[in-house]
Amino acid sequence: MTIRTKSWLQTRIGLDLSGRGLKKVRENAYSTYQYLKDLIDSCTFQDADGKITVNGIITTGETPLLMESIVWEDLRFPATNINPPGQVADPDFDVTNVGWLFDSGGTEILYIVAQLPHSYKEGTNLRCHVHWNPTNTNGGNVLWRISYRWRNIEEAAVGFTDVDVTAVANGTSGKLQFDLFADLVKADAEISSILDIKFQRIGGSDTYNADALFKEFDIHFEANTIGSIDPFIK
Repeated sequence: MTIRTKSWLQTRIGLDLSGRGLKKVRENAYSTYQYLKDLIDSCTFQDADGKITVNGIITTGETPLLMESIVWEDLRFPATNINPPGQVADPDFDVTNVGWLFDSGGTEILYIVAQLPHSYKEGTNLRCHVHWNPTNTNGGNVLWRISYRWRNIEEAAVGFTDVDVTAVANGTSGKLQFDLFADLVKADAEISSILDIKFQRIGGSDTYNADALFKEFDIHFEANTIGSIDPFIK
């Protein structure tokens, strides 16, 4: 692939981006101007300092494909990908509505292990949420809890930390809800760090008196690169 400078391409097509429009395209052809401007913005260019821009993504010699703007991605754990271990506290699976039924009478648990990918911006918080729905028209709230521990490679086991969210049932059976937990924080978190998670409904400590149907648990994370330059470090 040949890498050109913006000035080279501008000269070739006779384009002036200072606001005066096109030099070699008739004055009323604004759509052509916009098309060419978008084309330039999407091309690959090399600046004087050696930095390469590809569709708004910059690269340097040390960290390839470092994004100038932070983006968000998520790790997804749908109900159909979680297999309870056969404990008394397992929720029941609803094959009709496709999800785990968390009982109102006591605590039930699903177990999740997550690994942070190489695109993760190290040291940033994680934002977790749950997709679920009520199974009747009753009001009340559901107490969801995640008990988690978060470790880097070569880091010893630590205790679990609880994060709760009290979700108000929307009063419509089968109407999908989205509820957000407080951020998970680990200032020294690295790529490939591991989270052990116990996802729970603390039934009996909430006021919604029916099953809550769990659909998916997600972990949103900030991403600032496309992968990493090394297989094990950023």
